[in-house]
Amino acid sequence: MTSPAGPPPSGGGIGEQKRLRLLAVTACPTGIAHTYMAAEKLAQAAESRGIDMKVETQGSIGAEPR
Repeated sequence: MTSPAGPPPSGGGIGEQKRLRLLAVTACPTGIAHTYMAAEKLAQAAESRGIDMKVETQGSIGAEPR
């Protein structure tokens, strides 16, 4: 089991902080529910840690957002 990630690294400049930006892709062969459940949980976890994240889902109806 892995431990939770710590806070994102701070910026190098004085008084300047860079926010961590992530891109995630979730997919499921049937694309019914797990794709969207995973996307929602990833987005919630990122928001709670102050991380900018874009999540793309690749379910049975194709990639979203287009």
